[in-house]
Parts: sequence; structure tokens; C-alpha cells
Amino acid sequence: MDFQEFQRQTEAAIHLVFDELQSIPAKEGVPVPQDLQSVLAIVRIFAGELMICADLNSAMSRQRQDQGALLCVVFVATRTADDVQKEALRRAYATMPEETTILPGAAVASFLLELCIGLENARQGSKPGSI
Repeated sequence: MDFQEFQRQTEAAIHLVFDELQSIPAKEGVPVPQDLQSVLAIVRIFAGELMICADLNSAMSRQRQDQGALLCVVFVATRTADDVQKEALRRAYATMPEETTILPGAAVASFLLELCIGLENARQGSKPGSI
């Protein structure tokens, strides 16, 4: 898979998460962590789920009940500086094996994990624990 295809798959998967979040009725009082480490922990768990699911749709159906997790993924994927996102995408692509068709969620999972690392690195100078 070339870089452009990797990027396309990753963007499509993030859009799928966003669309899924918009398609389910909002619940009041959805617990969303207020500190960065907790948000990133949730995103990492979500990425792990993507890695083991047969396809992105099955991953979404597993996560549909957890709006808080979906909110965390959308937050991290959309509220991160462009340079951090681009670097995370490059790093994720560099670490992916050439053939990833066995794990369809691997591209976006790798991107989300690298994005978490990039956010932690970018926020080191910020107030600890705040988003």
C-alpha cells in the first residue's frame, strides 16, 4: 500500500467514526474525561479494538454503545494540530507492514496510536493533565 492509499484509508475510517457518532442519539451525561492522559487511554483502547475486528463496521458496532469513547477518538483526530497529524500519519505508515489486508483496521489503529504519542510529546510543555 502506498502512502496516499494509507492516508485515504485512515481518513475514511476517521470519517466513519465521526458519522457513527452523529448517527446515534446523543445521551445526556456521557462521561468524557477531562484530562489528556485519560482521553488518550480511551483512544488507545479503541485502536486496540480496531486491530482485532474483522472490519471497521464491526468495530463501530462494538463501540456504538460507548459514545464517550467515540467522542474521545473524534476529539483527538480532529483537534490535533496539522503538523502533529501529518507526523503521526508518516510514522504510522513507516511502521506498517507492506501487506495489511488481513487487518483492515490496522492503518487507522496505527495512526491513532501515533497520534496519541504525538499529542503527548506536543503537550509536554502545557499544563499537566489538561486538554
